[in-house]
Amino acid sequence: MVYFTWFIHIMNQVYVNKILLSFLIAIVKKSFDKSMKSYTKNGYEAKAVMNQSCSIVMAAFGLLNETNLVVLSANYRVSSKPNDNAKLQTQMNKLDNEVESIEKEIT
Repeated sequence: MVYFTWFIHIMNQVYVNKILLSFLIAIVKKSFDKSMKSYTKNGYEAKAVMNQSCSIVMAAFGLLNETNLVVLSANYRVSSKPNDNAKLQTQMNKLDNEVESIEKEIT
């Protein structure tokens, strides 16, 4: 009877450990998948913001040809800092004014 009790106890421990380890692996996998999705999404978001800034600068200098512009980005959302675009636009306006004043001095 004692051997049977020990056998049941050991089998119970093996079974519980197997279940708990499977549960732990599932939690780690879920966390890793969430982290990788976030990493990929942040990469695309950064590329989209860079494309937007680059197109604004190129348009300001007249180098942007809209027919040749192709921007591919997935899961793009509007950046949380909308003031960055306004700051960039004001800087570009200042540069345009300086260029115009230099052109007036030259002519």
